Amino acid sequence: MRALLLLVGLHGLVAGAATRELVAAHPLVIVGGEQADEALHTAFAAEVARLNVDLVDSEQVRAFLKTQRNESCVGDDRCLAELARATRASRALLVTILPHAPRVIVSGKIVLPAGRVLKVLSGREYPRGKDHLESAKQAMRKFLAELDPAQVELAPLESPKEPEPQLAVVAPPPSTVAPGAPSLRTASYVALGVGGAALLASAAVAVSAQSEVQQTQQMLGPNGGILAEKLDEGLERHRSLERKSAMATALLVASGASAAAAGVLYYLSLPTSPALALGPGGGAVAVRGTFW
Repeated sequence: MRALLLLVGLHGLVAGAATRELVAAHPLVIVGGEQADEALHTAFAAEVARLNVDLVDSEQVRAFLKTQRNESCVGDDRCLAELARATRASRALLVTILPHAPRVIVSGKIVLPAGRVLKVLSGREYPRGKDHLESAKQAMRKFLAELDPAQVELAPLESPKEPEPQLAVVAPPPSTVAPGAPSLRTASYVALGVGGAALLASAAVAVSAQSEVQQTQQMLGPNGGILAEKLDEGLERHRSLERKSAMATALLVASGASAAAAGVLYYLSLPTSPALALGPGGGAVAVRGTFW
């Protein structure tokens, strides 16, 4: 039993060691003081060593920085990403400190080899005592605990996007032709022709009647009556005018009726189709209809 517990404990230690992040720590950047303040650099290295991470050898870090402009990655996330890649670290750490202000101010960031900034903290303020070195140590310890260079990298979460409805034009169903539509269409044309002929005939009768009216007016005497010697002929023309008037009226009515019948027959011969409709169609907006 004790052996089993020992094995479990050893496995836990090995697993814990395997999950430790390898961090390339950029040298501490000191603002408003001497960059060569070895006491501050030593204190920073000691505080980073307290973290649950593995550190890249500082000589490897300095060798990389010698290839960079100003031998520093301050203000350049791309440089920090290259530092992590060059040292085969899982991330690079950069911390800046303003130790001699009324309050100790610390900022820092963690950058991944791919260039993504994993975390950044800016302008964190901490109390400053009489011993500036001890105040700086305490400030860096609290800051590093909050920044947490050992944190596990998580893929950024993206909320699922709702599919946007798209306007889809759906072909209308095939038109249905009413039974007997061709014969109705033909009948409408015939009715239209008959109506046209009747209208022309009515116009011809009206012209003929107008000619007889002029001839009848020549038979009238000074008092407006028909001359005695023209009485029989005048009466015959009067009766002829009455017949032509009735005939013209009948032809005109027949022409109008034929035109109306042609319109009705043509409408009945048209194919039937659904009216225009707007509605959802499988995640899209569908438009159906027939346009003439």
